[in-house]
Amino acid sequence: MKRERTYREDNGYDDDQYYDDRYDENDNFDNNKYDADDDYNDDHYDEHDEPPEKQHTDEKPQSSPPVTEQPAPETKQQPLIYAGTFVGEYDENYQAAVLEQIRLAKARRARADKRARDKLHAEIFMITTAVIVLLILCSVIIHIGKRRREEETFVIQQPDTSSVQEELHDLPEPIEKKTAPPPVVGTTPYAGEAAGHTLIQKDGVTYVDGILLVNKTFPLPRNYAPGISQEAEQAFYAMAGDAWTNYGVGLWQNSGYRTYDEQEAKYSEYAAERGLEEADKVSARPGHSEHQTGLCYDVNSTDFSFADTFEAQWLEEHCAEYGFIVRYPKGKEKVTGYDYEPWHLRYVGVEVAKDIQSKGLCLEEYLNVTSKYENSPDNEDFLKAHEKYKDIKHDESGAAEEQTDYGYDNGYYDYGYGY
Repeated sequence: MKRERTYREDNGYDDDQYYDDRYDENDNFDNNKYDADDDYNDDHYDEHDEPPEKQHTDEKPQSSPPVTEQPAPETKQQPLIYAGTFVGEYDENYQAAVLEQIRLAKARRARADKRARDKLHAEIFMITTAVIVLLILCSVIIHIGKRRREEETFVIQQPDTSSVQEELHDLPEPIEKKTAPPPVVGTTPYAGEAAGHTLIQKDGVTYVDGILLVNKTFPLPRNYAPGISQEAEQAFYAMAGDAWTNYGVGLWQNSGYRTYDEQEAKYSEYAAERGLEEADKVSARPGHSEHQTGLCYDVNSTDFSFADTFEAQWLEEHCAEYGFIVRYPKGKEKVTGYDYEPWHLRYVGVEVAKDIQSKGLCLEEYLNVTSKYENSPDNEDFLKAHEKYKDIKHDESGAAEEQTDYGYDNGYYDYGYGY
């Protein structure tokens, strides 16, 4: 029995209806649909089978009434499906809602991009500003440090110039005279020395007219270690401050106090290289160096070319105003026993310094003493202790080569400020 199809208004079919669009592609019939339970239709049969009538009789089969084709029912648009999920009937407002959601998503994305760009710009601005501020701070710190170093060189380290000079000018006599020990009873090993002056010794230290004396004749004991003199140091800073402020002359300490042992090491080095004879020409023996007194300074450079500088000329003219003398002046080499050293200053006090300068004397001439190792009471013991250096000869070619290397073109050469 053939079942008719019924179409419902909700665009569906009855549950008891079955609609089959399948067909055998080898069959030649139109798009009529059959239920699996329907009777066989005479008008349509398999081409390999004979009709039932032909199988059982030769009679002409009766024709069946024509089948009237049913018109296809009108169908509504199928429901929309998104991402495999059934949404329901098509809604005209749904597309507008989706487009609005897309628009809002784009707007949010645009705002997020703008915030990201603004954040990046702000970070770049802050980093650039921080770098600029850091560079400015570094520049200020460097500038302040430079000015401070300049001030410390000649101003900060020095005491009040005026007060120091007033004290020095008011001194009735050199400081050594104030602190000199009283004369002692007995004889000294320096017969004939300091004629017309008062020579005394205390604990192996020699004073002539209250002035502490050290040279090739007069040694100091090994245990004499006073350190740098505070009075001499104050006078030096006063001199350096005035030189810079009033004349633009820069003065600084190259070498100051040196112990007995330090001088011994320096002298032994020269003796091992040059022998005793040459070592005596370029360095003081231990105990015979003025650096052990704490009253002298090597100023600026120990290069012999320092003699031609404005600083050396200024010192020669003005150092006596502050209690200093150029200890080994030019033209007095035979008297002092040392070459001309324009950088070597010795503090003796303002009054004595001005007196020595005005008379054009060196300290040995002023005190009427000699400066010869053969007159020293420790000469024989020293030669015995350093006998191993006696036969060493100095290479003159090496000395000439040394002069060329250092470029001393004024006739002088520096052996290392060992006095």
